[in-house]
Amino acid sequence: MPSHQTRTDMPPNKQNNQNLETLHQRLEIFEVFITRRFDEISMEINATAQQAAMAETYVDQKLLDILTLLETNTDNNASPIAKIDTLGAIENIMACIHNDHDWDDQTKRNDMRKRIEHETQAILAAYQT
Repeated sequence: MPSHQTRTDMPPNKQNNQNLETLHQRLEIFEVFITRRFDEISMEINATAQQAAMAETYVDQKLLDILTLLETNTDNNASPIAKIDTLGAIENIMACIHNDHDWDDQTKRNDMRKRIEHETQAILAAYQT
């Protein structure tokens, strides 16, 4: 029987009660479904945020390690201008990393990766002997 037709062999009150009970059961099932999905999505978001924070911390630390290594390396033949260029490149990379709103957009994220790669190549070029 199509859902828009009512059964004629039941009294109206009993039919209404049955319809309400069916609706209540379906809503309970739907609530369980939505609650589970919401929990799953919340866990995914939390995990992604933690991964992003760990990656940011890792990159920050690596850049600081590079900077420390460059500052303490007395045997390098890099000119003062190369050192300044290196500091500028590191600052540019740090700015890219901390630009949170650009990481959400795939095109901007790819552009930032290219800028970081370019700046990394500049650092390497400044200290090649």
